[in-house]
Amino acid sequence: MKRALMLLLALAAAVPSRTAAPYSVDVHEWMTERALPDSAWLRQGGPNDLTLQDLDAFRQWLWGRASTLTDVAVRTRFLARFPTVERFTARAFRELLAFNGNSGTASRVEGIDALPAGAPRTPRDLLRVGSSAPDRDGRNRNRFAVDAASGQPQKDTEGRFVPADPATLNLGKPEGLSSQAHAHYGLLEEGLSDDVDVLKSNPERFAIRAGFADGPVLSLAADMMELHSSLALLSLLGGGHGARALAVSFVGQGFHYLQDVGNQIHTVQVGLYEFFRDAKLQYWWRALITAGGYLAPLQSFSSVGVDILSNHHLLIEQLGRARLKEAQAGGAKSAAFQAAVDALGSDDAAFASRLDQALQAPRARGEVGRPITRALIAASAPEGPELYRAMRDLGCGRLRLYGFKLPEAENELKDPDALVCGAADADGARRLEELYALEGRGFARVATAMRRTDRELAAVAADPDREALTNDLLTRFVRERLDLLDAGEARRAAYLAALPPASFGPTRDVAWLIGELVVLLALAVFVWRRSQGGSSKLQPSPSSCGDQRSDT
Repeated sequence: MKRALMLLLALAAAVPSRTAAPYSVDVHEWMTERALPDSAWLRQGGPNDLTLQDLDAFRQWLWGRASTLTDVAVRTRFLARFPTVERFTARAFRELLAFNGNSGTASRVEGIDALPAGAPRTPRDLLRVGSSAPDRDGRNRNRFAVDAASGQPQKDTEGRFVPADPATLNLGKPEGLSSQAHAHYGLLEEGLSDDVDVLKSNPERFAIRAGFADGPVLSLAADMMELHSSLALLSLLGGGHGARALAVSFVGQGFHYLQDVGNQIHTVQVGLYEFFRDAKLQYWWRALITAGGYLAPLQSFSSVGVDILSNHHLLIEQLGRARLKEAQAGGAKSAAFQAAVDALGSDDAAFASRLDQALQAPRARGEVGRPITRALIAASAPEGPELYRAMRDLGCGRLRLYGFKLPEAENELKDPDALVCGAADADGARRLEELYALEGRGFARVATAMRRTDRELAAVAADPDREALTNDLLTRFVRERLDLLDAGEARRAAYLAALPPASFGPTRDVAWLIGELVVLLALAVFVWRRSQGGSSKLQPSPSSCGDQRSDT
């Protein structure tokens, strides 16, 4: 059973490969626009005057401060990788942040070596545009190891790209959209298990190391939020031209990851045991009618699982997106969804109390993004399986059929409501409203968390001891980044020493072929024996023939 579940990594790994994001770009920007009041600290400031030279200046300032940190061990480790300011290029900065961009084929990253898209003019615009940047610039995708000689992505002996950190394979593929899942998902911190019984009883606590068994299941949304909020504070502490605009842009980018885990299905790895069972049944049926893939194509069990979970994931998002557009136009079909949109400006009282507790716990100086995001993950995770179960009940069964795939692009699924069954009867309508109420609950928590982030950042920025704050914040920031890079390199060495097999795409299952041949042979023998037995009964025996002649 566990081997089969490990092959079903796709149920967590490849869902993002067929979805643009847990929320689409327009939903990210809409939430950022609506959540913060005009009086928010982050919305204060003058017009955006950020330039590429300002990005270079911030990077050089950061190297200068890191090279003089009072923590000798952290300073030494940093300088071992980046010995001079000239070596701390934009590409090197992306390497420190574990962003895509350490190969010649990478795109640029906003805030590092690219200005915010569309030249946003105000802090409000910077926040809004920043919230969609991680999806648009692909900073967390295609994290390949780089060949030192050629500077190009490294490939293994089987011709596959080598991940910079193989632990990312426990939530995604090495390339494509799913390769960013490690950074955009947030699983619970404690109590996780790969026991099948946990998947049945508490799916939010199920996590399996299927892509790389020698590493953790990395889900870094909280760390990504902390990384960006730290960059924002460091930008303010560094000062210089464009510092305020750069800080606001970084916070907007951090909001992206916060919003990701407000969508509850991005806080569970598999979601439902029933998806595993559905995939197994569909695979067995297809294997039966194709003789294990020898008579017609047969997708691997993992690929079947990808499609089933992806279909449910996509339809949840597209239904929510459709209701949001209706709400923006004046009225959603769902009363629960419309109520959630209308109340977006008000805090979720229960979650606000949860944030109070999280922020009262001991934390590092200047640490804001991580505790807030972890509190959101803890609130979201139990509802992820609920969303999936509601969607499975309403999905007409087509979502679970072998070979059925919803369109990948956001705008290709013209009528998501056509894929919902039973919504016209009382029970179906109730289930659909439950689904929308859960989505709306996620919206409310995200907005509450964003407003709390605004207040907490303002409090940290007001710290009068800026020198000590800079040293403490940067020391922690650099240590955490180097720890992740060092651990990733160690895991990569283990990965290259024992390459895992590929789990996706077409397959041939010889066991099914042999099994069916054996059954056919047994049937043939059975039929032949029956025919032989029947023939002997129809032929008269020699003695009876003799008796007949004698009587005559």
